[in-house]
Amino acid sequence: MSLPSLPLSALQHAWLRELQIAPSFLKSYTSVAVQVSASPEVPVAEVEVSSSDPAPIRTATMPVAARAELHSQLGLKKPEAPIVATVAAERVDLPALSQQNLVQLGQYAQQCTACPLHEQRQQAVVGAGVEHQPDWMVISIAPSSNEEIAGLPMQGKSGELFANQLQSIALPAATTFYTTQLLKCRSPHHAKAEYIQACQGILQRQIELIRPRHLLLLGQATAQLFFGHEQNFEQLRGQLQPWTGPWGETIPAVVTYDPVSLLLRPQDKVKAWADLLFMQGLTQA
Repeated sequence: MSLPSLPLSALQHAWLRELQIAPSFLKSYTSVAVQVSASPEVPVAEVEVSSSDPAPIRTATMPVAARAELHSQLGLKKPEAPIVATVAAERVDLPALSQQNLVQLGQYAQQCTACPLHEQRQQAVVGAGVEHQPDWMVISIAPSSNEEIAGLPMQGKSGELFANQLQSIALPAATTFYTTQLLKCRSPHHAKAEYIQACQGILQRQIELIRPRHLLLLGQATAQLFFGHEQNFEQLRGQLQPWTGPWGETIPAVVTYDPVSLLLRPQDKVKAWADLLFMQGLTQA
């Protein structure tokens, strides 16, 4: 898959270096001089970039305001303190999944006992963001301990990495997101098939209600749930994959790596960036 030629600002180069993108890979991209401003409280180092110079670049400190703006764009609000929310013991009688709205789905997830994960659940992580036809519905695999504490997806190191990835491709400011996961409860093990199956009804109902314009599927387990275990993950990447929900609507999807796997295998970050450039082109179309 060939990559488009993009002009990258100095700050974007710095973000890409933070993602450990090799200098030789960045040489083919043109650099654009951008005045990087910051408030007095958030200093940013000056960065000089030359597309023909493979010498190391001094990495700028990512502005706190930029990360906060992106988290706001994703619909994520980080808690001021890591306080674990307690789920009310009183159960709520709910209609069948096919009749529930998003609020009821959240209540259902908090009291679900369909798999053993409920035994150690502090709180379910259902999703966050724009709830009506966002540009992208981002679906990763499972909540981490940080996400369980916050009750929000994309927290901790994997969330910061995903934020850096999106910053590096400079999506339009008006791009809207809803983020969720295959599993709604934290799993101390890998995402077992029985756990994914137990949560599948909630996820499908979320997609049906939210009706995103595109799906961004993060990780092999997510891709296999949507397109089958016989599909090769690498072959699903780099092209638009149509997925049809049980209610009959077809939604285009993009497949890429889960940020958790990129933390373990940083050598895949270049391929993940290529996937997100493909996503960027679809967003601007």
